[in-house]
Amino acid sequence: MRRAAPWICLAAAIVSCGCEKRRLRSECDAGTAAACVSLGEMYRSGPAAERALAVPFLQKACDKGVSQSCYNLGLMYRSGAGVATDAAAAARLLGRACDAKEMSACFDLADMYWHGEASGRYDDSKAIDALSQGISIDKERALATLQKACGGGSATGCRNLGLVYHYGPGIAKDEAKALQFLQKACDAGSPEGCSVLGLMYGNGQGVAKDLPKAAEFLRKSCDASSPEGCAVLGVMYARGQGVDKDAAKAVQFYQKACDAHNTKGCVALGVMYGNGQGAAKDEAKAVQLYRKACDAGEAMGCVNLASSFATASGVKQDRPKAAQLYQKACDLGNADGCWALGMMYSAGVGVAQDGAKATQLYDRACQGGSTVACHWEGQSRMCAQMESLLAPGLGGAVNQQCASMKELRAAVIGNGGH
Repeated sequence: MRRAAPWICLAAAIVSCGCEKRRLRSECDAGTAAACVSLGEMYRSGPAAERALAVPFLQKACDKGVSQSCYNLGLMYRSGAGVATDAAAAARLLGRACDAKEMSACFDLADMYWHGEASGRYDDSKAIDALSQGISIDKERALATLQKACGGGSATGCRNLGLVYHYGPGIAKDEAKALQFLQKACDAGSPEGCSVLGLMYGNGQGVAKDLPKAAEFLRKSCDASSPEGCAVLGVMYARGQGVDKDAAKAVQFYQKACDAHNTKGCVALGVMYGNGQGAAKDEAKAVQLYRKACDAGEAMGCVNLASSFATASGVKQDRPKAAQLYQKACDLGNADGCWALGMMYSAGVGVAQDGAKATQLYDRACQGGSTVACHWEGQSRMCAQMESLLAPGLGGAVNQQCASMKELRAAVIGNGGH
């Protein structure tokens, strides 16, 4: 029997493939999730020029509850494979897959938070939450997966395993194991592994406290572009902890952290510019940095920005705007923001005077950990009574405390009327 020419076989395969795709498209349009998955995967794993065609089919499958399709589509948006890179879409899809118990999606989402991709800011808290969620799906399988990855030389696998033992999400904490795996991660080039290792040495967690060694690991992490490493190293130089005190170097490290989406680094850098420490005093620059941090959801950035508007520091005075920003900080869980807003309501500055509202905010701030808020209202009344008695000479220590409170109030809500 005579064989068909190779080109005839190829042509037949192409026709067959085309027919299969038309069949799957018809079934997908009719609502069959499996067909949407198959067609999406055919395009996703096919020629690069056709990968974008996978998107609508994977999205349909994801919307029909196929978590693996949500995960694969999220990876496409994160890497820009066949589509324009879209970190927000990637995080949203990975989050859906993680919520649907797709373990790998949780770990990838944690990685996005570590690198400031998921929300435009470095967020270690959400990274740990995502990692914890992945562990909770199946603890034994999760640990086996991470151990296999770490044993195979994956810096990310070692890092995640170290973090699991350090923070203990769903398992017993084991600082010795945490140190072991974080050291392997750091040695393998994980910036986050080095930064957490530095924090452990700095805080004496699982190892004798050693600030110079902590600075060494943090410098290594910062050099490898860890925003947290840079931010903490900035604090160490600002305070002279484990290194010689050097405000100029602190500014450099805060700047590097801020540029890498570490909002706490932006706030710290703003404080340095606002006070003229390590750099020429520039209150307008400080305002820009506070705004950048606040816009990214950093509560302390909102507090400092509000104070700038209240006191006309680097920006035109605008007390209603200050009140809005203190409210935002308070809503983000910052106790100082609640306390400051309480002062504005108490004084009727930037908002209509409302003593009951002020008391509620002081209580909220106190419960949130602000010790000054716990006693502020009572002490304010005492100071007001002393002033009304016109007895400035009574109780020198008390008068000094009242003067300090007045200075603090002015720094938070400004002087004068509305």
